[in-house]
Amino acid sequence: MTGIHQQRRTRPAGFTLIELLVVISIIAILGAVAVPRLMRNPEKARMARARVEINALQLQANSFQLDYGKPPGSLQDLRDYFEEGKFPDKDPWGGEYVMEQKGDGVLIKCPNLDAKESAKRVDVTVGGGSQ
Repeated sequence: MTGIHQQRRTRPAGFTLIELLVVISIIAILGAVAVPRLMRNPEKARMARARVEINALQLQANSFQLDYGKPPGSLQDLRDYFEEGKFPDKDPWGGEYVMEQKGDGVLIKCPNLDAKESAKRVDVTVGGGSQ
């Protein structure tokens, strides 16, 4: 048996076709499960985005007030204070953000977000009066 040389097969580095197909099928299954969940309620995503943008605008308004000693007079002042391209032009529904003077500062609001949130909080009274 010493005269017989067995050749070892060496496997080239990389993945086999089967391994790649298994990984692709796992990703496809995960995508099929995740995408419907993510797409189920785009309205929640818009509401979350609006809240994040309001917080960012409010922080910028506070920074403006610290830098200039007064609150911004308008959204245009705040837009000019932002870095180029960083100011959200519209809310997620295509409307405008609103800035209101409040005490010594300003309050940033999104009328569309306020309407959506108040629509979710509608109280319904059931029953009639006394008989």
